[in-house]
Amino acid sequence: MSETTQSEPTVVVEVSEGVGTITLNRPERLNALDRATRELLLHELERLDADPQVRCLVLTGRGRAFCAGADLTETGSVPRAEGVLGWYRFLEQANPGDAAIDGRQLHTPLIAAINGVCYGAGMLCAVECDLLVAAESARFGMLEARMGSGGSTLLPFLIGVQWTKFLMYSGETIDARKAKEIGLVLELVPDAELLPRVQDLARRIASMPAHQVFFSKRQTDGTLAIMGRLVNEIFSLPQQAILNSLATLAEAPDGRSLLEILEQDGLAALKEARDSTHSEPWLR
Repeated sequence: MSETTQSEPTVVVEVSEGVGTITLNRPERLNALDRATRELLLHELERLDADPQVRCLVLTGRGRAFCAGADLTETGSVPRAEGVLGWYRFLEQANPGDAAIDGRQLHTPLIAAINGVCYGAGMLCAVECDLLVAAESARFGMLEARMGSGGSTLLPFLIGVQWTKFLMYSGETIDARKAKEIGLVLELVPDAELLPRVQDLARRIASMPAHQVFFSKRQTDGTLAIMGRLVNEIFSLPQQAILNSLATLAEAPDGRSLLEILEQDGLAALKEARDSTHSEPWLR
C-alpha cells in the first residue's frame, strides 16, 4: 500500500449506513501516534460521537499496522529532564485529553478492527474500545516495557492479573490466536475480511434500538467502575509518573541508555537494542 503524502490527513473518516469508520493513516510510520495525529483522532471521535446519524464507530489502521505505539521520533512532548513531578503533571494533563479514546466517555459504541501490529500506546488505545476484532496476522504487546516504561490500568480487568503481568514483566508479544484465547479480542477473521466483517457488525449494532445500546453500554461501563477501575486510575497516576521518570535508566547490551542510542544513532538502532533480547518468542 502506498505511503501517505504531506497533503493526506493522518486520520481519515468515512460514514456509511450509520457507521463511522476512522482510519489511522500513517502507514509509513506504522500509524504511530504523534501529538498531531492523536489530537486529530480525538477531534474526529468527538465529532462523530455528537452526530445522531452515526450509531456505531470503527477504528482501524491503514497498511500493515493498527498502531505501533507512540511516535518515538517526536521530541519536546515529554518532560525528560523534569523528574517525577514533571511526569506527574504531564500525565495529569494528558490523561483527560485522551478521554475521547476512552470508550466510556463516548455515547456511541466503538469497535477496534486490529489489522496488524498493535503495540504500546496503540494497544492501550485499542483496549479502550468497546469491542476488539482482530485479523489473523495481528500481534499485541507492550513494547514500552522493554524500555522501562509502559503500563495499563485497564488490562487487568480485561485479561486478568497473570496475563497482564506476563506482558509487562517480559515485554513479550502475543499473536491474535493467543489474544482471543485470553479474552483480549472478541473474534479473529482472515486479514482480507477484517474491515468488511467489522463494518457488518457495526451496521448490526447501528440497527439496534439506540436507547437500548446506549444504556447497555453505560451499565457495563459502570460495572467496570464498581470493580475499581476509576480508583485504580487515580492510584496508578503517581506510579506511572515514577516509572516513566526512571525509564532513562533502561540500558542496552552495550551499556548505553536507550535514550542515548536514540539520540546518537537514531530510531533503527534504538529498536534493534530494545528488541535484542527478544529475537525468539517465549510462547510457543
